[in-house]
Amino acid sequence: MFPAMFETYIATKKDFDTIKEALKYLNKKELDFIFSERKLLKNTALVTYDSKFMYIIQQGGAVEKIEHNTKILDDDHLGWRASVTIEALKGKLTNTNLTYISGPFPTPFIELHKKKRTSPYTSKESYMATIIHEFGHVYYENVKNSWFSDYNRNVNILETVVDLYEGKSNKLKDLIIKLPESYIETEIFAFCTDYTATSLFWPEYKKVLDVNYLRSTKKYLKIERENKSTLEESVLDDPHIASVAIGKILIEKYGNKWVDILLVMDRVVS
Repeated sequence: MFPAMFETYIATKKDFDTIKEALKYLNKKELDFIFSERKLLKNTALVTYDSKFMYIIQQGGAVEKIEHNTKILDDDHLGWRASVTIEALKGKLTNTNLTYISGPFPTPFIELHKKKRTSPYTSKESYMATIIHEFGHVYYENVKNSWFSDYNRNVNILETVVDLYEGKSNKLKDLIIKLPESYIETEIFAFCTDYTATSLFWPEYKKVLDVNYLRSTKKYLKIERENKSTLEESVLDDPHIASVAIGKILIEKYGNKWVDILLVMDRVVS
């Protein structure tokens, strides 16, 4: 996407301090109404990287430094994920009791986004909000307990199916099947999480976000109107577009109760 800018980048103390600060915001009492069962996040660690090392950062502050020889592209510095998407780094993770979110250090993240004309992610606050966003994904998946996030359940399901196809007896009555939630729903929850945090902690960044979301929503509204004859598709089929739209409505209409609507209620009826 860009000429390589950070092929030789080495993280600084300032980078680590920003991540520590993000974790302090994550644990502020103002967000307890979202993360009411904080134990669901305790086994989640952060994986980040520079040109030479991968770092596993525990929420308590412990940092494990692991050397790698993987080429980190500028595209790898553009965002965080609720997983580890760089396969060579994922292979170095050995603790199966942890779940991971992963992403870049703040310096390359911010500087690369500054090269994009309309990106709102050009500040320390925007970087910290993206980390909180990913913890929103983790929390939602743990509460909903979909098979995307539950290794033991996944293995149990597949082992049971092997037994069934092999004609072996199996205690199906003990197996609970829960269909996974829509990816749009987890994206809405994550959007509401970081948008709420932004509203509480970083009002100036919220102004930047609102300008960006207004501009993008007007663009997608224009596309939707132009495609009105296409019944099979909508811009709202995209989880990120839908999250900005539906998430904003939920927050404005229900206030802090958006959490219950997404976690407790099956569907918003009215």
